Amino acid sequence: MTTKERGEMPNRLHTDKPFYGCVDKNGSWFDSSERFDIAVHWCYCAHGSGQDLTLEQELEWMHTDGVKLGLSIVHSDMLRLMWMAGLIN
Repeated sequence: MTTKERGEMPNRLHTDKPFYGCVDKNGSWFDSSERFDIAVHWCYCAHGSGQDLTLEQELEWMHTDGVKLGLSIVHSDMLRLMWMAGLIN
């Protein structure tokens, strides 16, 4: 399927600035923030245990539990390429 058939990649941040998205192992994703650290925070909030963690703890969670869950923080430039290739939905 081409980009033309898929349409433009959704951008719920409604900005033309680069951003980061949280992608799961099934190709589902949401756009999190223009900042990497905040994207990690929102990914943790969406998939973590709900405990109140520091940024350092959230980063460690992404490196351990997040990896086990198949989560990644991906820059919007790569998200667009993944969208065009049909790797994310």
